[in-house]
Amino acid sequence: MWIRIWAGLSVAMIMPCCVSAEQCMQMVFTGTVKAGEGYSHPLNARLDFRLAPLKDDWGWGISVGPAGSTEDWTAPVTFPIRTGEQQVVGTGYGGTVQDRLAGPVSVQFVLTEAEFERLSSMADETLDSPRPEAAGELIEQVSKVSQGRATLQALKYGKGVTAETVKWMDFRITVLVPTSFPSEGKSWAPMSCPRQGPKGR
Repeated sequence: MWIRIWAGLSVAMIMPCCVSAEQCMQMVFTGTVKAGEGYSHPLNARLDFRLAPLKDDWGWGISVGPAGSTEDWTAPVTFPIRTGEQQVVGTGYGGTVQDRLAGPVSVQFVLTEAEFERLSSMADETLDSPRPEAAGELIEQVSKVSQGRATLQALKYGKGVTAETVKWMDFRITVLVPTSFPSEGKSWAPMSCPRQGPKGR
């Protein structure tokens, strides 16, 4: 259903980071994760960046959400919504984990619980809506919301027995958010915001 909705749009959307923000800030950190294991790094006192292992050593799924919660604040704003394709650093959707590790993987995420709940509810309603314009209305709402962006770049990794598997990964994460995002003493550096507005892909 969702694949058909997004295929019906004239342009694939990449939503901007830091909508309506005049200034941004950036956090960069590195880590190592083994196949079958997860990883978590706090962005502030409330939100974590997370990697969850996929089955059969196929890689990892990216999420951002409250510590101790299964909520994924990337879900309502990282397109295509509901397939989870963009949040996967691994095998699936016609590619392999080793394909995905060749370049950066970026996801958007909302910054507040209220926006997560509002846009998640709107996404659910759009999924059930017979109106073809519903998807466009959701995209318009998403484009108005301040967001963060997390980008994963694999630095090194251990190849598995097949191209579908990986043994471990060294990676760098770059997170960009508006300065309104509560930093709470974490290591954020001032950074120019990217150009506003969605772009064609």
